[in-house]
Amino acid sequence: MKELDTENTILKNVSPWIWFGLPFLSLSFCCGVAIFGGAQEYFKLVSASESAYLEYSMPVLLLPSVLMAGWLLRHHKKFPGRWTRVLILLLFLGSLYFLGEETSWGQHYFHWETPEWIAKVSDQGETNIHNVNGIFDQFPRALLTAAAIAAFIFPFLLVPQRKKWNPRISGLFWMWPTVVSAPAGLVAALSGLPQKFYGKYGSWDPSIPEWFDCMFLRGQHSELMEHFLAMFIFMYILSLTWRFRQFLTSLPLQKPVK
Repeated sequence: MKELDTENTILKNVSPWIWFGLPFLSLSFCCGVAIFGGAQEYFKLVSASESAYLEYSMPVLLLPSVLMAGWLLRHHKKFPGRWTRVLILLLFLGSLYFLGEETSWGQHYFHWETPEWIAKVSDQGETNIHNVNGIFDQFPRALLTAAAIAAFIFPFLLVPQRKKWNPRISGLFWMWPTVVSAPAGLVAALSGLPQKFYGKYGSWDPSIPEWFDCMFLRGQHSELMEHFLAMFIFMYILSLTWRFRQFLTSLPLQKPVK
């Protein structure tokens, strides 16, 4: 995937083997376990245990996101436009919050006792705040889902405009998502749709395939959705970092517009 700036300098984007291959392989693995192993194997290997695939995938995706966003934040003055710098700060803080909450700020790995005052108000008795009140869980998830939908739609709508944006003076060139984050964003957005249409949280309906039920219905889609939201963040920041590193070395930036 390549993009042209106004001076015809090629900025290589992330390879499709990564931005398409990783979401495809991840979804294929989850579906394969559910279809051929059944619900019990899916919960054991993929979603329901602390040692399952989705649980371990979160820090693998989010820790590099935090580090890359931190590097971008370090170079924030070299980006054009104040809003671009605000976005980079939000990327760093958002990735750090997501990583911290998913790992209970390290409790999953260091196994400390949850402070009593948190345990009393937390649904799961862990050192995090997204289980304390829905606003710390549902609101960020809704924002991320909306961003994931936009990341799938806008790269295709903005092809003509993107060619006109000069990366040295246009913050839009850097802010708007590229196709790199589209597949992960699409899967994240779609993974919640079956539950919205089905709308039930009771026992399993035998008329529905077991693999589909354990992946997408009765509230069991949340871990899968969070996994692909984390992958969406990773892909967005990876694309931004990938292109910006090239830009720093190939085209010295003019003094940023204040």
